Amino acid sequence: MKKSNNLKFKLILILSFFILNASYAANYYWVGGSGNWTDYNNHWATTSGGNNFHLLSPTPNDDVFFDANSGFTFSSKTITIDPASASCNNMDWTGALNAPVLAGPSSNTLKVYGSLKWIASMSVSFSGKTYFESTNTGNTLTTAGKSFNNDVYFNGGSGVWTLQDSLVLSGSNTLYLQFGTLITNNQVVRCFNFDLSNSNIRGLDLGSSKLYCGYRFYASNTSNLSFNAGTSHIILNDPNNYLYLYGNLSYYDVTFVQGYSSYQSSVQNGGSFHKLSFLGIGTGYINGTASMQKAVLSTDMFVNAGCTYDTLKLAAGHTYVFQSSAIQTINSYFDANASCSNLISIQAGTSGTQATFNKSSGSVVLSYVILRDIKTGGGATFTANNSLNLGNNSGWTINTPAAQNLYWVGGSGNWNDINHWANSSGGVGGSCVPSPMDNVFFDNNSGFTFSSKTVNINAGTAFCNNMDWTGALNAPVLAGPSSN
Repeated sequence: MKKSNNLKFKLILILSFFILNASYAANYYWVGGSGNWTDYNNHWATTSGGNNFHLLSPTPNDDVFFDANSGFTFSSKTITIDPASASCNNMDWTGALNAPVLAGPSSNTLKVYGSLKWIASMSVSFSGKTYFESTNTGNTLTTAGKSFNNDVYFNGGSGVWTLQDSLVLSGSNTLYLQFGTLITNNQVVRCFNFDLSNSNIRGLDLGSSKLYCGYRFYASNTSNLSFNAGTSHIILNDPNNYLYLYGNLSYYDVTFVQGYSSYQSSVQNGGSFHKLSFLGIGTGYINGTASMQKAVLSTDMFVNAGCTYDTLKLAAGHTYVFQSSAIQTINSYFDANASCSNLISIQAGTSGTQATFNKSSGSVVLSYVILRDIKTGGGATFTANNSLNLGNNSGWTINTPAAQNLYWVGGSGNWNDINHWANSSGGVGGSCVPSPMDNVFFDNNSGFTFSSKTVNINAGTAFCNNMDWTGALNAPVLAGPSSN
């Protein structure tokens, strides 16, 4: 009977000890150089450089310190996160010597319930996920130029975190804002994917930050999301991926930079923008109703909704397809001016069904454009100089250029390279790329040899009126991919 009571008493004492330690915040100081996070009786001291040790590993209530007394030498300086999940309240590396290393495998996690402060001289090779779990305001993150090597989660309910310097995730890792508020504090943020798409109460304040995403900014679910774009710039720019912006939000500047012609960039749910830019060589999509103070569309584009623009700027050499029956509203300025060597094509999505451009007053003057199935309205006058009417356009004054005879010179080359188009047989290149009105000739002065005889249709759409290969020598080749 006494033994049973003694056992119960001991169990109560042990349980009480763990309960007290779970609720009591302590300072943990790393000592002894290299070691494992869980080796508390050799590495977690109660004072800086001390030799009295804690009786368990740090808990979410405990602050951990790595400093000048941590025993780091050039040969003994690695802290390995060895449990499945290591935790602490605040983590501070101020003063640590000899370039210490925070390490650990991808299967393990680090959970920080307060602030994080790394230093420039340290290395971070820890490859597991990191969770910021604070439910308090006033948390700060200082990364000192170090990167996270796996996904990072902000998941603290009412927690608020403010960046003190850049936040960078290496590789194809995702930054998740699941619960709480992240204030980027005008700092640079880099990640492959920024995911805000859940229904928890969460906030993102971007200030004047630049946010670089390699794949997508994902906020398809915006319920309970407080989003302040400030004067930020969201840049989606991984050349090896499709690029997406999800979320019908009020953005400031957003730029897509696409690196390959076979890839796409898209605004999936619309939104409002101070400036929206599509750059590079891919194809851009606007798939939801959007309003833009300025839209700079410098790639081939599909605009699959009615949108509003203060300024709309299209680029030479690209094709723009606007949703049939939808209205594009121009408030101030429509800039689509090209040259005979690099025309702009503006057309509706469904052949025979018009898309509409509206401007309430003033005049719109475009040059060197190709128009098909485009209607104008709203009170402004619309003029297209040196431009081509491919049919079913209304409300325009279209002034067509004189037809030309253009002669291929210089042997092998791309159709849209003006250096291969001359105004006379065997003449000097540098004229215009052919339009639907121009006659093109490939003859004995085109420079075809057995090793240089291929004309490659490399543009999305190549045009001409009549095409004549009479007299061309050495079995020339007309080439080009199925997409053109």
